[in-house]
Amino acid sequence: SWSRRTEVGETLDGALLSPDLVGPLTAQPPRRYRRAMRRRSSLLLLTLLLGCAAAPRPEATPRGLEPVLPGIDALEADGFALLQGQRVGLLTNRTGRTADGRRTTDVLAGAEGFELVPIFTPEHGLDSILEGDVRASRDAVTGLPIRSLYASSRRAQPEALADLDLVLFAVQDVGVRFYTYSTTLLYLLEECATAGVGVAVLDRPNPIAPWGAMGPVSLPEHRAFICPDDMPVAHGLTLGEFALWQRARKGLDLELT
Repeated sequence: SWSRRTEVGETLDGALLSPDLVGPLTAQPPRRYRRAMRRRSSLLLLTLLLGCAAAPRPEATPRGLEPVLPGIDALEADGFALLQGQRVGLLTNRTGRTADGRRTTDVLAGAEGFELVPIFTPEHGLDSILEGDVRASRDAVTGLPIRSLYASSRRAQPEALADLDLVLFAVQDVGVRFYTYSTTLLYLLEECATAGVGVAVLDRPNPIAPWGAMGPVSLPEHRAFICPDDMPVAHGLTLGEFALWQRARKGLDLELT
């Protein structure tokens, strides 16, 4: 705070103050300090502008690379072949969207050749705005029943899976272990393996995966809903990769796509 007295030699914003700048500080920093900070800011801005001007302009789509499609877009492009003739559940929230912004729920509800039965939701509900336990409800657009997996139980109940052939998982993650979507996915894998129901992850990129795995690895005694396995803080996986890892690690007898 500028309202306190600063002693000789105390650092302010990383700079060592000289005796002639020290004294009672009022609502604003000393004039010489303000001039120095303006010069520093101007130099930094000039450096950034010159760097941007000199940098080569990237192509909209690098040559030889195909654009990355969210899993729902890939499924739609394939004519929903994976789902034909099946009764399908969908675990999703507001992040489950196509590249052009359509809800995964609406895309699947409007497709033909299969039946979309219930919607499952993770923590914070379908619109990702609720706190605490979330009650069952109905989707206002499609009229489909919504079964919350963040209620008195965090797992899909056997009766909710009994008449399904496949459950789609369509949620965007941020790549850290304390985001509960990975735990919800793990619980879904385990319950579907027990019920004999397949799971297909409509995968999406992990936004921090380019930095790789980061942070300390959690210990077995710390496993919880915000820590599904022994893993670093940033795990470096997409949720599709996480699902494959968990199926192999836990030996789940599960059809996973």
